[in-house]
Amino acid sequence: MIFIVKERRMLNTQFFDSSEDKCWELFQKFNKKKLHLSDVGRMQQYFDFDASGITSVGDKVGIELKKRNLVLLSGESLSVSGESRNGAFSAPSIFLEEVKLAELAVANWSQGFIPLYVNFLENCIVVFNLLKMKNIGDERTRVQSKGYQSFELAKRFTLPLDEAFIYNNTDYQLIYKP
Repeated sequence: MIFIVKERRMLNTQFFDSSEDKCWELFQKFNKKKLHLSDVGRMQQYFDFDASGITSVGDKVGIELKKRNLVLLSGESLSVSGESRNGAFSAPSIFLEEVKLAELAVANWSQGFIPLYVNFLENCIVVFNLLKMKNIGDERTRVQSKGYQSFELAKRFTLPLDEAFIYNNTDYQLIYKP
C-alpha cells in the first residue's frame, strides 16, 4: 500500500490573526454606519466564513471578509489596480478562493445563510451578494500566499465589479449599484 503525503506548508498564524482582526474592525464600522445588521457575530477562526448577522427583514447572512491592497480606478468602466510581483495590473473583477465559494454555498444550502463577500479596498468597500451573481468566471493563476509563505497555482473565481455594491470607505455612501 502506498500513502501520498502532501507537503506541509508553514502557516504564518500571526499574519492570519492580524488580517482577521483588521477585517473585523473594518466590518464593525461599516455595519454600524451602513449595513445595520443585528446579532452580528464574529465566527471562530477557520470557520466557514468570518461573520454572521440578521438583516432588517430577518434573513441570516454569512459574510466572508477580505482586506485587499487594491484601488478602485475612476472612470467609465469599473476596474481595480494593484501591484504584484510582475508589476502593476488592473482588472475588472476580484478573486474569490474556490474553497470560500464552496463553504459559503454549503452554508446557504444547509442553513439558509445569504452569502456575502465583503472586500475592503484602499479607497472603497466592495460587497458581493453571491446569490445574485450572474457572471462568475474562473481561472488558474499563480498566487503568493502570505499566510502560507509560498507561491501556489490555484483556482480562483472572478467576480465582476459591475455585479457588486460599491461604497466609499470614508462616509460609506453608495457609489455604484448593479
